[in-house]
Amino acid sequence: MGFNDLIKKTGDYLQKEKERKAEVAQRNRERMQMTKVMFSICSGQQQIKTGQTTTMFQQPTGEVFFGTNQRVLYRIIEYSWSGPQYNVVTNSTKTGTHTKKSKSGKIVAGAVIGGMINPVGSLVGAAAGAGGKGVTNINENTHSVSSQVEVNTPATLKLQNVETGQIASIVIACNTLIDSQIKCFNLDGHTVETIPATDNTVPVIEAMDDTTSQTSDNGIDAVKEIKRYKELLDIGAITQEEFDIKKSQVLNL
Repeated sequence: MGFNDLIKKTGDYLQKEKERKAEVAQRNRERMQMTKVMFSICSGQQQIKTGQTTTMFQQPTGEVFFGTNQRVLYRIIEYSWSGPQYNVVTNSTKTGTHTKKSKSGKIVAGAVIGGMINPVGSLVGAAAGAGGKGVTNINENTHSVSSQVEVNTPATLKLQNVETGQIASIVIACNTLIDSQIKCFNLDGHTVETIPATDNTVPVIEAMDDTTSQTSDNGIDAVKEIKRYKELLDIGAITQEEFDIKKSQVLNL
C-alpha cells in the first residue's frame, strides 16, 4: 500500500466516523424531543430485553422502545396502577440544657482543712472537695413532626411487539410522578389512562355491563367478552370470583 493509498484510507475512515457521530447526535436530539419516562422494572424485563432500570421513549408515530434499542418497537396496549400509597414517618428532636451544679460547701471545707495542715494538704483537700457529687438540672423538650412519604407500588404495562405481535407484560415500581409521566404517552391515538387494579376494579367492570347484555345472545360476541374478562384476570385486574360471575352473566347461566 502506497502513501497516497494510506492517506485516502485514513480520510475515508475519518469521514465515516464523522457521519457516525452526526447520526448518533441526531438520534440523541430526537430522543430529547420524545415523550419519555424512567422507571425500575420489578418483573418481566427479560420479555423486552432491557435492564432493571430503563427509560421508555415514544416515537411521534406512537411506538415505544426501551433504552437505546430503537430497532425493537412496541405498542402500549394497557396500563394499570392501583394508585399512590404512603407511609407515615415521624421525626423527633430534643431541645434543652443539662446543668450540673457541684456542692460548693464540700469543696471549700476540703480546701480549708487541707490548708490548716500543710500546703500540700490544701491541694489534696481541694481535690477531694472538687470530686464531690453534684446535682444535675435537666430542662429538656421533645418535638415530634409526622409526615407522609409516598412509597413505590407495582403497576402493569402491557405491550405488543410491532414486528412479531408477541404480547409482553412488565411490572414496574410506580409512584405519582411516574404515573403522571406515563399518562403523557399515547395509546392508539388516545392518552394513556390509569385502569385501577384489584380493589378498585368494580367501576370498570360495571361499565361493561350494558355491552354484555346486548351481545350475550351472539355466540361470537360472548366469546369476545369472556376473552376480555380473561385478560383482566391474567393481569390481576379482577379476581377469579369476579371472572366467574361475569362469565356466567355473559353465558346467561
